Amino acid sequence: MVVLFLVSGLVASGLVPPSECEEVAYKVAGTYWETAKLVSVLRFDDCAGVQNAYAYVYTLSEKEFDPARYYDEHDEFWGLDRYATVIVATNYSNQPILEISNTLPAFIANRSRALECARALWGNAELSGYIYLAPLDEFFKFTTEQGVRYLHAFELKEYDLKKLTPVFLSEESSVFVSTNEHQGWQSILKAGLEIIQSNKVEGVPAAIWSYGCTPTAASMIMDYWDRNGYPKLVDYYFDRWDITEGRTDYDLTNVHQELAVAMHTDSLGTGSTSTNRIASGFRTVANSINGYSFSSSLTGTTSNSYNFGVIVSEIDAGRPAHWSVGNYQHEDRVIDHSTCAIGYLKTTTDDFVIVRNTWDRGEHLWPIQSGASYCNLCTIIPGGAQGFDLRLTNLTGTNEIYSDLAYPLSWSPKGEIAGINVLRSTNDKGTGWELFETADSSNNYILFESAAELEGSRFKIEAHSTDGLVAADGTPGKISLRTFLDQDHFDLVGHVPASIFPFGKMAVKDNYAYVVQGPRLCSIELAKDYLLPIETFAPFPAFDLTTSGDWLYVLGEEALYLYDVSSPAAVSFSDSLLIPMPYQSIVAVEPYVYLGSVDADMVVLKRVGSQLVEQATISGAKVNVFRIIDGKLYAGSSAPELRIYDLNDPSSPQLDATIPLLDPAAGVARQDSFLFVAEGVRGFEIIDLFTWNSDRIIPETINELETSNGRLFAAGKYGRLLVYDIDGTLDLPLAAKLSIPEAIIEGMALTDRIYLSAGPQGFYSFTCDLTGIEEEKPEPNRIQLNIKSLQRTGSILGNIELLRPGKVELSCFSVTGRKVMKFVREYESGIFDLPGLPDNLPSGVYFLEVKQNNQSLKAKVIVLR
Repeated sequence: MVVLFLVSGLVASGLVPPSECEEVAYKVAGTYWETAKLVSVLRFDDCAGVQNAYAYVYTLSEKEFDPARYYDEHDEFWGLDRYATVIVATNYSNQPILEISNTLPAFIANRSRALECARALWGNAELSGYIYLAPLDEFFKFTTEQGVRYLHAFELKEYDLKKLTPVFLSEESSVFVSTNEHQGWQSILKAGLEIIQSNKVEGVPAAIWSYGCTPTAASMIMDYWDRNGYPKLVDYYFDRWDITEGRTDYDLTNVHQELAVAMHTDSLGTGSTSTNRIASGFRTVANSINGYSFSSSLTGTTSNSYNFGVIVSEIDAGRPAHWSVGNYQHEDRVIDHSTCAIGYLKTTTDDFVIVRNTWDRGEHLWPIQSGASYCNLCTIIPGGAQGFDLRLTNLTGTNEIYSDLAYPLSWSPKGEIAGINVLRSTNDKGTGWELFETADSSNNYILFESAAELEGSRFKIEAHSTDGLVAADGTPGKISLRTFLDQDHFDLVGHVPASIFPFGKMAVKDNYAYVVQGPRLCSIELAKDYLLPIETFAPFPAFDLTTSGDWLYVLGEEALYLYDVSSPAAVSFSDSLLIPMPYQSIVAVEPYVYLGSVDADMVVLKRVGSQLVEQATISGAKVNVFRIIDGKLYAGSSAPELRIYDLNDPSSPQLDATIPLLDPAAGVARQDSFLFVAEGVRGFEIIDLFTWNSDRIIPETINELETSNGRLFAAGKYGRLLVYDIDGTLDLPLAAKLSIPEAIIEGMALTDRIYLSAGPQGFYSFTCDLTGIEEEKPEPNRIQLNIKSLQRTGSILGNIELLRPGKVELSCFSVTGRKVMKFVREYESGIFDLPGLPDNLPSGVYFLEVKQNNQSLKAKVIVLR
């Protein structure tokens, strides 16, 4: 637990109008999140029932706010980075900002669990309010038949608030701010949250409370150093039943347990740790157990201002710190809480520490009060030989694998060793590891068939030398088996789990797929019986990528990156070129590259050797470049239109045509005389190249479009893949469908198989067998068209079969859409020859269209002179 400051006992005369509180929260939220949209407001009271704060909850995404769907028992899901909370005091004498976080407040995240717990304790219980004293010192208020009862918002344990009394060691250490108005109110209302200085250590992992707050906070620091040069600290992960909490704690690191033992934490009772054991506990685990030379020291309770200065110096040095805070008394003892300090913020009004609070996976900004003395700070400075490094590279998270597929278990060793043993655990405590397979150190993967006995297993890999165990690494989560459902005419032949980062845009060349996966580029070998990922480095974020020749072009936020993929198993960086602003899309036709953005003109680049050289900017071409087909570049813009550029001179694309759409284009594909244009949530349009008009739109939210062998493959935002027959009409009958639950399909490629990059669900390989689809029988009023080979100008083109008499219209169009012939005649039912083309028609490709009533058929003919 922690109390940074007390907001109870405020004077009613100093209350801030709700409109000003909301304005302060709005200005603070706008400083951090441009997309923040207010969705909920919670009122907080103090122990006496006096209002003392508001929590303003913002959504950072477009998803609908649903307060009933937050908590996930396994993930401790608090809407991380999808929601944000700003807690504002309601009295002018207090600091305006009491807390800022990139999560939901505990009163939303834990609401359903708290209600279940209350009814289990007291029977008929109704939630009647929220008590806020300070960050983590928060309570649900329930009205029961026994009277008013309180549950701690994080621990979900009953507390008697009458026994919570402030501790005042001296006037200087008082937790109350001055009774004068805090200067921050008017400053924030006038200019917002003005930041003077800030810094944060990136990449500090979050850990959820187990054993106690002190080893939990300490485990985050050790896990960070394990990932940054000291790899012997974290060897494996495990689950444990926590008798203190009365629930299972998931995915704990072995160093978490080691720290609890070394710090003499009361892990079976209160979870408390003596501050005198913190620094020595760090040294025991890092040095005595793992052979490093870490140094650690405790600053003590000198003053908050002094400790904040130490936090600033540690963060600026790139080191997270162990921050223990506490200033109130429960019954006859003082209670502290430990956090992991990962950053700081200095503003014109107050100073803030950025912490991981041990109860969720978010980042929280807590204000510092100068003058008070209520905290201890333990600094940890790494040292010693870094030693051998070993990292699992595949099956590294809470993976869901398919029971009938082969999977590689892969790793990346650094240094030479005598041998490697791959082990898997047989129980959640991580104590009964059994040998899975032994491999020579020169190998980098073990291929295994997933089977039912792998359900719930964890893997770890150990490196051994003549001196014994030198390094180990394990899966943070357990293996889960699943069966693929809803795969009409599809067969799943390969899958790469997404692990920590979701898969994004992709490009395929030869037998390799290059896929953006979080902050890296993942090269996936498209083998016959399994998919083998090989990680390489890529800029982050990467908006798009494409291949051309032996080169891979990756479009990053600030630059275009060129990679040599002539050796696909060993992708090498060649060059980068800074670009003036973020571009969203890229296409290439060797050696030219085209960058598109709806906010800037199209840029043309050229690869010269292994370097990128800017060629031109196409004025007025603010477009997303989608695809190059038959020497034409198809592009969309912010307007509802599709632009077609001619690439006769690839260094200077020329606008050839503009086709009006219903919504802005998001992707395009072409088959014969049809264009298919994706338009976001509206669906995709079918554009007839004979008339350049759109005759039909299919209302499916589509991200990717591809055509192959007379079929259209449309990949949807919600994990749907739809396959349509292109039969020469606008009917586009559905031939097959596939659904990947909870997936967002970001990329698709067609070769002899179908490859899908499906966000958090991973990367998939499918075959699609449509041979068993029953052909659609012609309706009575349909026409059939048979085109014969054209022998010479003026000859019979072919014949039509009419199942109903009526007027028939025959038209011929050039590839540019110009009508070169029109012929209309009344026919009876039967088979009839078509007339020849005009004598003066030049050689080339032409499209025929035959119409009768509401039916039409199209065909392509070639004229040779």
